[in-house]
Amino acid sequence: MKPVEWNRTRVLVTGASSGIGREIALQLAAEGASLALVARREDRLRALATEVEADHGVTAVPVPVDLSEPGAATAIRDHLAGTPLDPPDVIVLNAGIGDTAELAELPVDRVGAVVDVNVRTHAELARLYLPSMIERRAGGILAIASMAGLQPVPYMALYGASKAFLVSLCEALHHEVRDYGVRVTCVCPGPVRTDFFDANAMKVDSELLAKASDPGNVATFAIDAFERNGSVSIPTFAARVMSWIPRILPRWLSGRLALRVMRQRMRAAESEAASGRGD
Repeated sequence: MKPVEWNRTRVLVTGASSGIGREIALQLAAEGASLALVARREDRLRALATEVEADHGVTAVPVPVDLSEPGAATAIRDHLAGTPLDPPDVIVLNAGIGDTAELAELPVDRVGAVVDVNVRTHAELARLYLPSMIERRAGGILAIASMAGLQPVPYMALYGASKAFLVSLCEALHHEVRDYGVRVTCVCPGPVRTDFFDANAMKVDSELLAKASDPGNVATFAIDAFERNGSVSIPTFAARVMSWIPRILPRWLSGRLALRVMRQRMRAAESEAASGRGD
């Protein structure tokens, strides 16, 4: 498989307005990649596009699309049609939403939104752009999933299940397209210091946040994993050790342990919120 040359490579990044997606965009722009920046927040996308064009002299196109809307993937394709970024050589499937709650408590439309963003739109983007990658025998998919996709996570059941879909999809595609010279890599970080928790009103305690990874470091790891054509890659040693627990233990026991841990974390988060953390 040919080495990755980012200079003049066309890269589409979902969830590019903040966190890991923004860091991946910045790091690839520094390597000379042209960028299609996808997210809901148009003001942030335009600011990021201006920044990378000024700092690195690359093309950066804001693509303000809500990935939870029907037809989001085709809207992205149509937005890029006829531009220098059409078709992307690499797509970074990074956007994600989720909740810390019992599934029975979630509004039905929220269930649909999580599945649409984390599952449907990303699967459709892969379907839309894989044929051109296969034809060129180059390019690929870099997906940012989560450790939550590697085991059952009570109180994050929907989020974890959606990320498990992404892990399974990418792992299968990795083997499906590698003989064409196309890379597919899925990265599963643990907690990362981004605005994901606040944006999704997720219950997180300070101890967990203190152990969270830096998004820039996760972005660097993810790009390296893609260049190495890793299948499923986990950024930190501690997370890799944790990933073996559900493989070793019976699934019922792994689920019970996860339930206990999540209950403790939710209680700690609620206690900290009640005491005015951050005031």
